[in-house]
Amino acid sequence: MSGLPVGTLTFVFTDIEGSTASVGALGERAWRDVLVDHAVILRRAFTAHGGREVRTEGDSFFFVFASAPAAVAACAAAQRALAGHAWPHGAAVRVRMGLHAGEAAPGGEESGVDYVGFDVHRAARVAAAGHGGQVLLSETARSLAVDELPAGVSLRDLGEHRLKDLSRPERLHQLDIEGLEVRFPRLRTLEAARHNLPVQLTTFIGRERELAEARRLLEGTRLLTLVGPGGTGKTRLALQIASESAERFPGGVAFVALAPIRDPDLVPPTIAHALGIQLAGAAPPLEQVIAYLRDRRTLLVLDNFEQVAAAATQVAELLRSAPDTAVVVTSRSALGLSGEQEFPVPPLELADPGLADAPAVAASEAARLFAERARAVKPDFAITGANASVIAAICVRLDGLPLAIELAAARVKLLSPAAILERLGSRLALLAGGVRDLPERQRSLRGAIGWSYDLLEQSERRLFERFSVFVGGAELEQIAVVCGPEEEIGGDVLEGLAALADKSLLVATPREAEPRFSMLETIRDFALERLDEAGEHAPTARRHAEAYRDLAEHLGPHAEQRDGARTLDRLDRDHDNLRAALRWSLDTGAFETGFRAARALGAFWHLRDHAAEGRRWLEALLAAPEGRVPNEVRAQGFLAASRLAGFHGDNAAELVLSEAALRMSRELGDKRGAAEAASGIGYALLGLGRDPERSASLFEEALGLYEELGDQLGIAEVQRGIGTHALHRGDVETARRRVLASLEAYERAGDQGRETYYRLFTLLALSRVEQLSGDHAAALARARDALRVASGAGAAIGTAAALELVAHLLLDVGDLERAIRLGAAAERVRADIGGGVGMRMAGLPPALERARTLVGAEDLERARAEGRRLGRDEAVSEALGA
Repeated sequence: MSGLPVGTLTFVFTDIEGSTASVGALGERAWRDVLVDHAVILRRAFTAHGGREVRTEGDSFFFVFASAPAAVAACAAAQRALAGHAWPHGAAVRVRMGLHAGEAAPGGEESGVDYVGFDVHRAARVAAAGHGGQVLLSETARSLAVDELPAGVSLRDLGEHRLKDLSRPERLHQLDIEGLEVRFPRLRTLEAARHNLPVQLTTFIGRERELAEARRLLEGTRLLTLVGPGGTGKTRLALQIASESAERFPGGVAFVALAPIRDPDLVPPTIAHALGIQLAGAAPPLEQVIAYLRDRRTLLVLDNFEQVAAAATQVAELLRSAPDTAVVVTSRSALGLSGEQEFPVPPLELADPGLADAPAVAASEAARLFAERARAVKPDFAITGANASVIAAICVRLDGLPLAIELAAARVKLLSPAAILERLGSRLALLAGGVRDLPERQRSLRGAIGWSYDLLEQSERRLFERFSVFVGGAELEQIAVVCGPEEEIGGDVLEGLAALADKSLLVATPREAEPRFSMLETIRDFALERLDEAGEHAPTARRHAEAYRDLAEHLGPHAEQRDGARTLDRLDRDHDNLRAALRWSLDTGAFETGFRAARALGAFWHLRDHAAEGRRWLEALLAAPEGRVPNEVRAQGFLAASRLAGFHGDNAAELVLSEAALRMSRELGDKRGAAEAASGIGYALLGLGRDPERSASLFEEALGLYEELGDQLGIAEVQRGIGTHALHRGDVETARRRVLASLEAYERAGDQGRETYYRLFTLLALSRVEQLSGDHAAALARARDALRVASGAGAAIGTAAALELVAHLLLDVGDLERAIRLGAAAERVRADIGGGVGMRMAGLPPALERARTLVGAEDLERARAEGRRLGRDEAVSEALGA
C-alpha cells in the first residue's frame, strides 16, 4: 500500500447498477467482456485526473484523489465515456458513483490495509444511495469542489438524507453533467421508507455474510429471530438488516426497544408508540396495532425480547392477523412460534493468534472492530507486525464478542495491547473459577465488563453502580440527584459520566442542550449486581423513584399548555424511568409517591397514547389498603382515573370513578376536586345517554364552583359540556351561548389554555351549532379550525371527529364524493386507534351512514375505498381545501 496519498482526501466508490441481473441475461462469458471495457473506461478517466486505484472487487472500484475538483472532473469524464461507449453483446451499463472527502491515512505498510475509518465507510454509503448514471457528493466533497467545477457540470442540492449505515443525516448533492440524464428515481436512503431507526454513533463492522444471509431469509419468512447471548451484536445486526431491507416495506420500518420493560402486557402499547399509533377507545392495544398493520407492508424490529417472552403469543396473533407484516426479533432464546426462522448470531470472525502477519490479522472481523474502536480514542492506532498477534489473542480471549472487544479497545488510550491482554487474562481466570455455571462465551463477556470495572477509580465505580437503577437512560439533572451527592461518591458527577462514556461503559447520546446517558442492558445487569453487593440498591431505588415523582409533578402541569409538545417529549424520553418509579411505589408500599406521580402524568398518558396503561397503574394504586394513603391523595387518584377512563371512551367507568371522587372531595371540602368530579359525572352521563336532568344539574354545580375559584380552564370545559347538553335537547341558541362562553374562557386562560387539545372540541361544538343554524360557511370555518388544532397536536380522536364533521358539511351541499372520501378517512383513523367517539356526542352519526341514503352502493364503495387509502395528512389537506 505504499505511495497512497494522505491528509484530506476525496474517496470515490463506483459500481454497476443491476449487475447480477445482467450476468443472468448475458451469461458469464459475455459479462466478462463487458467488465473489461468498463474497467478500461474507469481507469483511463480516473488516472487521467490524478486518481489512485485503491482496490476493485467484481464490478466495483475504490479510487482516492488528493483534490476534490479532480475527483469531480474524473467522474464527469467517466460518465460521458460510459454513456458514449458501444458495449459488447448489446449490454446496457449504468454506473453509480459516490464522493466523500475526509481525513484518512492508509493502514500502514505492515498492516496490508488500504484506508480505514468513518470517512471511507461514508463514501461507500453515499455511492450506494444513488442510481445507475448518477454521481452523488457529500456536503464535504461539495464544499471542496464547488469553486472549481469543470465546464458543463453543475451541482443540484438533494437535501438531507440518512444513509443506510444509520449515522446522522448527510446533505447530498447530485452532479448534473451536460448532455447526460439528470432525472433519477428517489435516492436509496432511509427517507425512502417511513422509519424510526435510531442514529448509530459508530460504523457497522464485518458481518457481511450474516447480513446477506439474514436478508435472504427475511425474504422467505415473516418471523426472523436473531438468537445469541448478550454482547454478540444482535441489536446492531438487526438494525442493519432493517436499514438495508427498508425499500421492501412501503408501510414503514419500526424499531421497538423492549429492553426497558418487563411486563409482557406493555409490548403492544410499546409497538403502537413506535409506529406512531395513538391508542384510544376501549379496544385492547394489540387489536389497535393489528387494525393499523392489517393492510400495510411493515417491518417490526422487536429488540431484547427475552425479558417479555410471554408476549410471544401476542406476536403470533399479530402475524396471523396482519399478513403483510414481517418481524425481526433479537433475543437470547427463540420465541418457539410456528413459522419462526431462527438465526444464531455467531461471534465475529477471528484471526489465528499464532500469526504475527499484520495483514491477515487486520482482515479478520474481530480485529477490524478492535482497530476501529481503538482509533476512536487513539487516532494513530494501527495493527502492526509488533502487535498483530496480541490483538488477535485479545479477540480470541474475548470469544469474538463485539461488546467485549469494544470494552477492551476503549483502553488503548492508556494501555498497550500487551498490557490489556495481560490484565484481561488475569480477570478471566479469576472469573472462570467463580462462575462455572455460565456458558464459556458469557463468562468471557462478564470478564471483559468486570475487567473494565476493576480499572475504574472508586468514585467512578460508585457512579457506575448507582447509574444502573435508571431504565432506558437519564439526563444530568436526575443523574446528579440519584447518583450523588458528589461528596458521597467522591467525585464530580459530570466528570465521572464522561470517564465512563470514554471507557464504553456508558453511551452518551448528544442532544441540543446536553447529552443523555444510557447503559447497555448487558452492562446494566452487571452494574445492578455490584449495586446489590454494595448494599445500596434500596436507597438508590428510593432516590430514583422520588426524583421521577418530582419530575412528573414539575412537568405534568405543562403538558396541556400551548407549548406542551416539548414537555411531552421530555416525559416520553423518561417514560421507562417513570414506570420504574410507579412499580417501586407498589412493590414497597410507598403508595403516596406513586399517587403523586400518577396524578401528574394523566395528561401525558392521554396525549401520548398511554391511557390504558395509566388506567392500570391507577387501578393498582387505588387498590392500596385504606389508611395507607391520605384521603386527599386518594381522591385525586380517583379524579385522575376518571379522566383517563373518559379519554379512553369508557363512560361507565368514568361515572363510577367520578362518583367516588365527588363523594370524597365533598367530605374533604375540596371545591376544585368536587367541581372536576361533578363535571366528570356530567360528561359520563351525556356519553351514556342517561339521566339528562342530573347531568345538567351537576354541570351547573361544577360551573358555580369553578366560577367561585376563578378557574377559567374549568369554566371553559363545563360551558362546553352545558352547550353539548343543549345540542342534545335541540336548543341551538343555548348551545351557541354556552359554547361561545367556553371559547371566551379559554381566551381568558391565556398561556394556560389547553388549546393543543381540549379547545378543538369546543370548536367542533360551535361548528355543529352553526350547521344547525344554517350558516354553512361559518360551520366549515370552525370545523377547519378544529382540524388544524387536532392535526397540529397529533390528536387522532380529534382529527377523526373533525374530518367526520367536514364530511357532514360537504354532504349538506351535495359534494358527495369528497364527503364520502373524508368520512372513510375518518373511519380509517378510528380503526387505526381502535375506536373514538366521532361526532355522536354532538348528535351526529358517522357520515357514511348518512351517505348511504344519498348515493348508490357501487359509487359509495368506490369513494370509500379511495378515502381509506388516504394517509392522515392527505385527508387533512383535502379537508382543509374542501
